[in-house]
Parts: sequence; C-alpha cells; structure tokens
Amino acid sequence: MTISDSEAAYVEKVRNDRDDARGEAWRLKVLLEEIKLTLRNDWPADAKVQWLIERLEV
Repeated sequence: MTISDSEAAYVEKVRNDRDDARGEAWRLKVLLEEIKLTLRNDWPADAKVQWLIERLEV
C-alpha cells in the first residue's frame, strides 16, 4: 500500500508541528528555571525585576 503525496505532506506537517511543540515546551521549561534561579538570587529586588523584564521581552 502506498500513500499519496497529500497524505505524505500531511504526515510531514504533523511531525513538524509535534517537533515545534516539543521545542517550545523545552524553551518554556528553560525559561521557568531561569526565573526560579533569578528569584532565588541575592540580587536586590529591583535588579531581579529588571532582569526578568528584559528576559521576557526576548
């Protein structure tokens, strides 16, 4: 049984969407860890807030 070009394109799109979602989930996990570490840091509160604002604008 062979698949049509449109079926192959759909499978490729689903794979790409899945990979994109996994990549986004990983970036969010990393960002969350950066935020947690920043909040635990000994920096003054205003420095923490400034760093978080700059980081989240990216």
